[in-house]
Amino acid sequence: MNAKILNKDYDPIKLTVRIFTKIDKDGEYIAYCPEFRNVIAGGKTEEEAVERFKTAFKSHIETLIKYNKSINCIPENKSSKKQFIEDIEIYTNSKHPVLV
Repeated sequence: MNAKILNKDYDPIKLTVRIFTKIDKDGEYIAYCPEFRNVIAGGKTEEEAVERFKTAFKSHIETLIKYNKSINCIPENKSSKKQFIEDIEIYTNSKHPVLV
């Protein structure tokens, strides 16, 4: 994932996220992370669902930071399901985050 820093005052936060996918009853792919149950995304392909999840996840974390909320995750046991491990960078300062 590539991002530009608009201002040198922004520091990156890098989160490593386990992303799982499944196919719903309509044949769409659903991407989700068991540790962040409020974030899910869908797509016609597995890749599209994962990319949409990453966008939704960034937005979720940005909002938590913007409103000084805790970033809580629910630990999940190891799974044998197919998963993607993604590093997601979020640029932030003390006021609010910026993704580009």
